[in-house]
Amino acid sequence: MTKRFMFVLALFAAGAFSLYAQSAALFGKKDVSVVKTRWFDIIYPAESAATAAILVEHADGLYERASAVLSTTPPCRMPLVITRVSDVMNAYYTPSPYNRIVVYDTLPDYSLSAHQDTLLSIVYHEMIHAVSLNQKSPFMKAMSTVFGDILNPARILNLPLSFIEGITVGNEALNNDGRTNDDYSMHLLRQAKLEGKFPAWDDVTGFRDTYPSGSLPYLFGGAFSVWLEQEYGMEKYASFWRMSNHVQFFKLVPTIFSDVYGVTLKNAWQRFEATVNVPNIPAKPEELAGITRLFDKNGIYGSVTSSPAGVVWGESASGDVFLQSGDAKPKKLLSLMNGSRASFSADGNYLALSYVIAGNGTVNSVNRVAVYDMRTKHLVDLNADSLRDATVVTIDGMRYLCAVRVQSQQASLVYYPFDTGTKTLKFGSEAESRRVDFPRTTIPFSPV
Repeated sequence: MTKRFMFVLALFAAGAFSLYAQSAALFGKKDVSVVKTRWFDIIYPAESAATAAILVEHADGLYERASAVLSTTPPCRMPLVITRVSDVMNAYYTPSPYNRIVVYDTLPDYSLSAHQDTLLSIVYHEMIHAVSLNQKSPFMKAMSTVFGDILNPARILNLPLSFIEGITVGNEALNNDGRTNDDYSMHLLRQAKLEGKFPAWDDVTGFRDTYPSGSLPYLFGGAFSVWLEQEYGMEKYASFWRMSNHVQFFKLVPTIFSDVYGVTLKNAWQRFEATVNVPNIPAKPEELAGITRLFDKNGIYGSVTSSPAGVVWGESASGDVFLQSGDAKPKKLLSLMNGSRASFSADGNYLALSYVIAGNGTVNSVNRVAVYDMRTKHLVDLNADSLRDATVVTIDGMRYLCAVRVQSQQASLVYYPFDTGTKTLKFGSEAESRRVDFPRTTIPFSPV
């Protein structure tokens, strides 16, 4: 068996596995519909009909707008699959083994709040992938008809993740929004420069196993993409992508870049870094007067909340939840993996915890909430899915667990009463809960 045959076999095996795993989005669904537009077969289950209607209205226009970024036309028709398999918002374009886009029919958390219409922005992001990675030569198009759309020089040979995600993040804005126009997102670049740790271009080419993990290729790549477009114009930018989609013998991205732009990638990156503005503040916040470190242990901490009981935070790697009271040594309360938020009741007696039951990646991931009784040391789960961002509130003397419920593109605040007179907390039924609905593009988060 030749090496060439083994390579082709591996491509087909990878494609088949990907198709099986990703098509599981609609496995078990009996009521599945298809609406054909000019450029898409929009495939969806009955419970996502409202979301499908939105994409039927907007998908073709977004695809043509994404193509205009590179001064081209949409490269092909493809399926656009809508699925409710996960509570964690995501979407993906994949050419494996054929071009298609899949979007999870839910709403994002605060991390994607830079978008005014998150559904359309995320789908548009994936359309830019589809356009940018399909600027193939006639020869490669012919090869793709035999070996599948996965046969793509830009994706397989020429470009690192920072360029592949850079074009999408840099051009994802629909209404002057998006991450490159958002100070919260761009803070990462400013902080890196402020601390003298701004990475080189080849330090942001992929994921890493330490903070900030997968954010680097998206945010640094996106900002660099915007700088290239503004500094050299869209014509050169489109030319760079056309060359990257062709087989370039004995070349990698630095050579392709210098051939198009006439400067080295290293030099361009240094000029880009010089344009990142930073505030005139100390690199380490604790150097400011009146700020002291809570503890010295290294780690990534989040979900910080405080009350008369003290300060609580979660440790991201271990899932451990700690309490610090006064000058006492931090005390571990419990472990809860994939925690997303902790929030005290006003009196500090109850700690609402939000977390994710992780599936395969983001597929089959479910948002859940629970309450930890600080007096009895019991953790009681509400035992209901698709709830997040919980807190404990008091209304007319009654305790409620308040959380954000997301069903498709609809967000609501729901309030579940619970009995505080028993040793183990007991929550009221769905019928006893209160509910406040929000418009489609409004996403409430972190209620207090």
